[in-house]
Amino acid sequence: MSNNDAGTIVGVRISRRVLWIGDDAYPLQNIARVGPREVVPPKTTPIRDYLKILIGGVILSAVLGLVFGSGLGWVTFLIVFAVGTFRLIRAFVNKKNKLYALIIETAGASNSVLVSGDVTAMYDIAQNITKAIDDPDFEYARNVVVDARGANIGNIGNPAHQSNTFGYPHG
Repeated sequence: MSNNDAGTIVGVRISRRVLWIGDDAYPLQNIARVGPREVVPPKTTPIRDYLKILIGGVILSAVLGLVFGSGLGWVTFLIVFAVGTFRLIRAFVNKKNKLYALIIETAGASNSVLVSGDVTAMYDIAQNITKAIDDPDFEYARNVVVDARGANIGNIGNPAHQSNTFGYPHG
């Protein structure tokens, strides 16, 4: 599964002291900590990026206008302005979609095993994992719509990893 598979349904189940997330197995006895965390996207600001695009567009348009004539400069500026405005609007629309990662900590590593916009599902899964750790006979199953999972989303247990490749779903 790649990060481009936003909206994929993944089965999460606990059976015989093993947590299954899709085809990945996590023995419950190896889990030291579990919990959902809000995914923190990179700290870039859309307005700063927009201004960089516009400044670059003005410089490029001026150079092309001086070299090839003012018509090409204006066309270049309008194209850069349209692309920059589209990216700015898209960035603000995507910021409304918060994502949550299910963190599972094993002997020394914190791994994000699922990322989803459904915070209720992430808390439910985390609570049922802790129930299963305490109760060997506990069984659980549910499907969850995810935006990424497994090796595609990396480690975020360390605060230094908060600004990583998560960001928003590609689309």
